[in-house]
Amino acid sequence: MNNAQELKAHLEDSNKARIYAAKKKQDKLKKYSVTISKTISVLADDECDAEEQAFSQFDCTDLDFEVHDE
Repeated sequence: MNNAQELKAHLEDSNKARIYAAKKKQDKLKKYSVTISKTISVLADDECDAEEQAFSQFDCTDLDFEVHDE
């Protein structure tokens, strides 16, 4: 075999090994659902205004997380 054929064979083996490892890892993964919530109180004229204010004041440093098995 010349160098190009050896390199191609090595790359194909490497790719197969990488795909096998990824598949094996994926088989071990478990699916979870994560609920992220935060309550913000605002004074507003209506629901649309309240929603706009909440989005403008949103700070993601103080979120509550819940993780659930699926």
